[in-house]
Amino acid sequence: MSTPIFDWPIQVLTPAHPAFWPQGGLRQGPDSASQLQLLDTLDGGPVWMARYAQIPVYCRDRVLAAQAVQGLAATLGLFRVWRRPAERGAVLGGVVGGQVIPGVPWSDETSFSDGSLWSGVSTVASITVSAELYATIVQVTVIDGAEIEAGMEFSVFDATAGWRMHRITRVLGVVGAVSELEIMPPLRFDVSAAQVADFMNPSCTMRMTNWQTFLQMLEWNRWADLTAEFEEARW
Repeated sequence: MSTPIFDWPIQVLTPAHPAFWPQGGLRQGPDSASQLQLLDTLDGGPVWMARYAQIPVYCRDRVLAAQAVQGLAATLGLFRVWRRPAERGAVLGGVVGGQVIPGVPWSDETSFSDGSLWSGVSTVASITVSAELYATIVQVTVIDGAEIEAGMEFSVFDATAGWRMHRITRVLGVVGAVSELEIMPPLRFDVSAAQVADFMNPSCTMRMTNWQTFLQMLEWNRWADLTAEFEEARW
């Protein structure tokens, strides 16, 4: 029986400050008594870590949702965690031809130091040719929208491993609508031709690492700003 994967309830537990970063090492081996895993080797490249900070929990629905996700995490449930939580994303609609916001601030509603904002882009793409587990070079076909650039991120889906996120480190070449890309981390599973590469709102299957203390501030107060911390689940 595979580990269940649940969507993080982003419409209710919305972080003011979401963050993702890569951390070296491949998590493998059995879970420890604390239900965490130890860093072992670097064979699989870096793993994604994430933090959803300043999640306001000040009403009944949010308290119940927070208690529910803690319960799911305690029973080893996994979560689909979004790189850019839907409420803050640059893209509206999530479909070809969806409306795109021309200028988007950071999650705390501020701009860059020079006053500029993010430019919302919409890219709909798919895998061009199949690639194997741990591949670091993939080909992607742009179906609609903006061209692919280094630094952009996308996710792919597998029925067992769930959603896995990758960052483009280099664009090696472009022929027509097809781009050859170097990615980080390596693929977590085999991908097939025509498989969707989700640039619209990338996500990753992750384990909540601080579930034991997640509700601590809420237990002490009637309301609180909570923080959820995650690490990429094994594949």
